[in-house]
Amino acid sequence: MVPFGQHVNRFFQGVAVMSSVQARVRDTQIRTGNRRRMMKISFLFPAVLLSAPIWSRSGRRGAIAPKAARPGMILGRSAGVLAGLLLAVSVARLSAQEKPIPQGGVFDPNSGAGVSDVARQEKSLPQDEVLELPSRAIPLETILPVPENLLPEKAPSASAWQLLPVGPGPKEKSPSANRDAGSGVGDQQPVPVQWVVGVTPDGQSDETRAQLAVQIVPPPSASPGENSPRQPAPEEKVLPGALRYRLQKAPAAAPEAFQWKQLGPASLGLWEGKMPVLVYNHGPITNPSVPAKDHRRTRACYVHPLYGLQGEVLTDDFPKDHYHHHGVFWAWPHIVIEGKEHDLWAGATIRQEFVRWLARQSGPVCAVLGVENGWYVAGKKVMVERIWFWVYRTVPGRHRSIDIALYLEPTDQPVTLWGAPEKSYGGLTVRFAPSARPQTQNTVTTGRTTEDLLDTRLKWADFTSQMLGSSFRSGAAILIHPQHPDYPPTWLTRHYGAMCVGWPGVRPKTLHPGQPVRLPYRLWIHPGPVELEELTAAYEAFCAAAEQVRWMRP
Repeated sequence: MVPFGQHVNRFFQGVAVMSSVQARVRDTQIRTGNRRRMMKISFLFPAVLLSAPIWSRSGRRGAIAPKAARPGMILGRSAGVLAGLLLAVSVARLSAQEKPIPQGGVFDPNSGAGVSDVARQEKSLPQDEVLELPSRAIPLETILPVPENLLPEKAPSASAWQLLPVGPGPKEKSPSANRDAGSGVGDQQPVPVQWVVGVTPDGQSDETRAQLAVQIVPPPSASPGENSPRQPAPEEKVLPGALRYRLQKAPAAAPEAFQWKQLGPASLGLWEGKMPVLVYNHGPITNPSVPAKDHRRTRACYVHPLYGLQGEVLTDDFPKDHYHHHGVFWAWPHIVIEGKEHDLWAGATIRQEFVRWLARQSGPVCAVLGVENGWYVAGKKVMVERIWFWVYRTVPGRHRSIDIALYLEPTDQPVTLWGAPEKSYGGLTVRFAPSARPQTQNTVTTGRTTEDLLDTRLKWADFTSQMLGSSFRSGAAILIHPQHPDYPPTWLTRHYGAMCVGWPGVRPKTLHPGQPVRLPYRLWIHPGPVELEELTAAYEAFCAAAEQVRWMRP
């Protein structure tokens, strides 16, 4: 028989174990939400029950018979049962709050999916996932899908969010809502981010699929590709050179950097502060200096002017050597629909027309523009064309990035298109406005070239010159996204100012209804001439952002 005093001791031991279990449950809820810790805690449960035996074996056949009820047994048994019940309730509450890590980034503003009670009370986000990126992705300028459990409970403010560097490092500094966007490498400062509208696979806007616009750049003293991030602790499992950030609400909204302005009935302009960035011409633009009988005197659905960092105009429109060239545009010289060939590059039987706006946003990180156009033959729409622009805030003295995504989908009949024979032009084109050939330099992946390139596969190409009306040199590179079809595509480069991405090139490609094609690019605008190393680093960062940036659990 167990003395009464031992049962009293077991009662208090059970209460102590119960309190320890509850403390661990609370700690697990707040810090990790990880079920594996609950598994470890559950091993304490048998020990509590064994501390208060309820049954004993008696008889020659080993039959189990209950002992007579004694006060000590009742106390010991009560402690075990009470501890077990409280543990079960805690596990049930924790399981109800946990959410699996989703694979998509769907945002439903009417649901609280993925947001725990603790997160709602503290106005912060679950601490499971962090954003991990290699240092070679810096400067990082990208639009990211976000795991569902990190999405806000309600429709988020575009600018009241930030990324906070993760891990041990310098002591925390007070975040400032007025600090410049795009910082955060090496100085442990929060990085302002911006929620932007999502885009469906066929290029339509999706208000339920919010995405995150992120810009992280090295400090002004760093060389291109050189960063000074905080070093992770030895116990952290981090890829070499990786940086980590956690998404959270900011104490106040960061100021907007961009403004959209309507410029007459046919044009929409974008400004960053007081500096012009670009003009999108959605309506017909007519040049009266072009002969009236020349159908090339009117066009629509293109960008011009495209401005440099100091406000200089980089592009040309209606140049006398090629009236049909117009700023930043996308067109094909060979298009076959229902057995008839058309020329969207310079012909008269097919044209582009504005249909509707898909999105127009501005914030502290980027400006967003989505447009739907159509290709029309004899008044019939034969192609749906959707074009998206994401314009990131200028990195002073360094560059401005503009991401472009073109979506093409035939309406009800297949459409076959291809580029010019032996040259391949047909697709995204930038017509620059150089003042003189001696001031012009073209740089490609192998270095500077003095010859025009025909039907040549390139991952990127840069055009630098002293532009018309400018007293200094500047330029822009066209970067091909690594997920571009037939990567890398063929090009035509001209020193007189035309830089043409040729997709699908000289071989015909047939597009089918219901099967949209996405063509993604980046315009990397820079002051002055740039060296091959800097262009290469910019392209590597562009690719790393597309392929190596991820949300993960530490």
